[in-house]
Amino acid sequence: MLRTYPVLLALASFAASPALADLVDVTFGGGAGGSGSIVARCFTSPDCADQEFLSFNGTNNNQDNFSASGSVTAAGRVTLSGLVQQTTDVSPTSFSVDLQTLATLGATGLQWGASVNITNSYFLQFTLTTESLMHLSEFGNSFSPQICLLYGANLDPSIPCLDGGSFNQSFTLGPGTYGLSLGDQLIAYSFNAQPLGTHDEIMDQLVLTADFTAVPEPRWSVAILAGLLMAIAGSAPIRRGRRA
Repeated sequence: MLRTYPVLLALASFAASPALADLVDVTFGGGAGGSGSIVARCFTSPDCADQEFLSFNGTNNNQDNFSASGSVTAAGRVTLSGLVQQTTDVSPTSFSVDLQTLATLGATGLQWGASVNITNSYFLQFTLTTESLMHLSEFGNSFSPQICLLYGANLDPSIPCLDGGSFNQSFTLGPGTYGLSLGDQLIAYSFNAQPLGTHDEIMDQLVLTADFTAVPEPRWSVAILAGLLMAIAGSAPIRRGRRA
């Protein structure tokens, strides 16, 4: 019977160790859209003018790396471009999201003006099978409005996860399905209406990371289990043999 003690101790140790969070059924997606215009005018003639319009869009259907972009050129020497990128990384106990929204304009030797409006929207849905501690950290580097919202049946009201460009907090979430909504809107007007050669770039970035740890069982339940195992072991007869 003495040989059973290591087994009993192993079982008690296993019961006392924290379980991993179970993050399942992770789905995500989003969309991108951009619009804008540029006006270019030559120095040589008031009639030498050109106006062009920027337009692009795209849909993320559960793609780990998604991007959408568009570009337009006026008078052959003024170019306006927009870019949206969404990167998602998922593991059994964590996920991370990186959203980037970028507008660039390059001009040479013309008088010009430009405007652009780019939207970057994203959602992620996940299910927890056990009660878990969620550590959510967010970093935002933005010239424009950004949105971050955590919602679910066990959250009332929903939790905004953006506070002055950064967020770092933990939540205890019960089993159930939850969603995360992110958004960014980049708006800029007349980047730099100078007649000299120039290159302007404006970028917004929103990075969010979530780590999950299962909430351990109450210590009293572990103590009761260990006590029962030891009681069973103690009640068994111990046989002693005589040496020859």
